[in-house]
This record gives sequence, structure tokens and C-alpha cells, in this order.
Amino acid sequence: MFFYRHARHFTVPVDQAAVPQARRLARAALSDWGSALGDQLVDTIMLIVTELVTNSVLHAGDRTSCVDVTLRLRDGRLTVEVRDDHPSRPSLNGAAAGDEHGRGLYIVHHLAGERGGCVRVQTCAERPGKVVVVELETGTMMYAWRGALAEPVAVAS
Repeated sequence: MFFYRHARHFTVPVDQAAVPQARRLARAALSDWGSALGDQLVDTIMLIVTELVTNSVLHAGDRTSCVDVTLRLRDGRLTVEVRDDHPSRPSLNGAAAGDEHGRGLYIVHHLAGERGGCVRVQTCAERPGKVVVVELETGTMMYAWRGALAEPVAVAS
């Protein structure tokens, strides 16, 4: 299969600036990849990054000094991964009407479902903690081309 792959990884410290910094870096990556994703999908990705990094800061901040974020675009799927060092898995706890927190994962699951995607949690093999992985269908295929009128080139993953 022929595909073109984009990937961006960055780490933010667990502090007040983590979420705005993660949003800024994610938006820069998506901007670098071009406008093929569309504004609505970019907004969805930004909300997912916001919710997942916020969860890591709020719930893993006592066990980790940083949060790793990876964005990947390949074969019409965009993957967002957020990793922290806290071993407990996030859960879909219900939030009462007056609660300030507790809705983030519901939002992420809903957004992923709307884009034909999924949410899963994986353990980290190389260090303690977990990775929350969100996959979204982008509705676009991106290819690498060898010359202006040449055929697609398989790009190693």
C-alpha cells in the first residue's frame, strides 16, 4: 500500500502551562501538515488533546513530571496518544450536574465515535504508566509523489 506518514512527538511539563503548551504544539503540527484535514477535524483534535492532557495533569501530576503527546497521520487515520507515568487507567465516571470535572473522557469517546474512531488505553512497556490512544478517521488520504506527474511512492513506516 502507498501512504505518506506524518508524526510529531512532544513533551510538556506537568504544570499550569501544560495544556496551553500542548495545544500550541499540536496546532503547529497540524498546520505544518497542511489544510487537508479541515477546520472541523482540527478543532476536534485540539479538544481531544486538551481533555487528555488536562486529565494527565489533574490525575497523574503527583506521579509524573511530564506528559508525552504524539500525533500521527497515516492512511486516512489520525492518532493522538497521551502518555503519563500514573499506573491507574482512566474511567468513564459519571459527573453530577454541579461537578466541575468528570466529563472529559465522555467528550473524547463521543468525538472519536463521531469520526469513526476509537479510544483505548495501553500500558507502557518501557516505563510505568499508560498511554491513552484516540484514533480518528480523517476522510482524506495523503500520498507521497515522486515528481510532478509520477506514480505514488511507498514510504516506510
